Amino acid sequence: MTRNSAPIIIVALSVVLAVLLPHPAFAQSAGSSTATDSDIAASSSQSQLDELSTSRRVPGNHVTVLDHGPSAFRTWREVISQARSSIYLQTYYLEDEGMCSQLIDILKSKASQGVKVAIIITRYSQMGKAPLTYLEIKKAGIDVILVGSIGFPKEIPTGRSSWFDRMKEDERIFRSLPREAPFRQWFDKEKGGELMVDFALHEKMLVVDGTTAIIGGRNLSDCYFFWWQDLDVAIEGPIVTEIARAFERNWYEFGGHPLPQSTPLQQPPFNDGISVRLTQSRPWHGGYHNLDMLCGAIDMAKERVCISSQYLALPPKLRQVLIDAAGRGVDVRILTNSMETGREVNLSLCHFISLNYYDDLLRAGVGIYEYQSPPGLKLRPYFHAKQFIIDGKYLAIGSFNLSIRSSYLESEIMLSLVDPVFAGIQEKKFLQELEGKTSRISRDILAAEEKHHHLLMEMAKRLEILY
Repeated sequence: MTRNSAPIIIVALSVVLAVLLPHPAFAQSAGSSTATDSDIAASSSQSQLDELSTSRRVPGNHVTVLDHGPSAFRTWREVISQARSSIYLQTYYLEDEGMCSQLIDILKSKASQGVKVAIIITRYSQMGKAPLTYLEIKKAGIDVILVGSIGFPKEIPTGRSSWFDRMKEDERIFRSLPREAPFRQWFDKEKGGELMVDFALHEKMLVVDGTTAIIGGRNLSDCYFFWWQDLDVAIEGPIVTEIARAFERNWYEFGGHPLPQSTPLQQPPFNDGISVRLTQSRPWHGGYHNLDMLCGAIDMAKERVCISSQYLALPPKLRQVLIDAAGRGVDVRILTNSMETGREVNLSLCHFISLNYYDDLLRAGVGIYEYQSPPGLKLRPYFHAKQFIIDGKYLAIGSFNLSIRSSYLESEIMLSLVDPVFAGIQEKKFLQELEGKTSRISRDILAAEEKHHHLLMEMAKRLEILY
């Protein structure tokens, strides 16, 4: 969830839930998988990740990491401008103002030229951020789906809809979630089924003409390109067909009209291209493929694990695999937001959620680093990037946070690859960020934070289900 979250819901829930609801402790997982003796780059290890993620490695692709915001914006603009037949866009929200209004204008122009433009947006985030944008792009002839309900409905609607059909499966899916999770215990004991768990689409993807794609963490709003820290990857090659299919699965499942060319023809591989894997999680079907793949990859780590996540709200499985890695001597480092950078989003609530998860990780030897903001900045460099690097060989970038929602409640998409050059470059950049722009958290620092912010941390426990 980002700064577009509806403030009325946050304020109301923070008051009511903080007063009324108990919060069970986050129990440890019953166990975690045993670390493999194979190197993560070994064919046997990659086959295991294929199986865990129900995906496959596709060779012959060109991949460009977009880690500089203004350059990423130019790439987005160029890719959309080159569209000749189709533009498929899924985003958490989009804004028709600032520099990003240029992107909206191009989408409208392309639609007027006969290019098929299809967009999927998450309803509650878009309605809280820029509701008129939806009406404007619809008026321009763009086909748009708004997915999801606003807030937490206490009564199941009687009418039928694609989203309602998904929500009908809530009982089966919800009962598959970890029984140790605080929101699961609270739901079972206190609400008795009165509260619906709100699944959401959190993937960000752009596919143009079935030949070029961008996936990652950025939504279409100026903050993601011009002052927040974020990551996307631009891709050409046969894996783009897999990304188009991922979009189409969501499009048709949530009621989209027929697209002009379903499942685009696979592009020929580049001779100098690399093998990449696309992983899509769809929790309403019980598919937690990104969680399973990332836990498997961390289990394979022998030397280093470097992770970027905007906040921490760890389910037991993910928490345990990080603790186990540190316990066997792996150098595990996590980069996330400080209270200062977190002020860009809901008064740093994400930071207070994260603080509740620091202690166990620090005791296990995990290094936690908080991104710092230069003093006096009105627009702070909120850290929104989602990245996983294992042993300088394996790299995964996408929409997945270290969170309960990313693990079990939201659809997510990730691109991963095994390539010492790519992964090594990203690891070097990651370590440079730690060196110059972060502060490492010690147990003494955490104790001081807990002393000063214990009430906010307790409130944050009740609200982490929204994040």
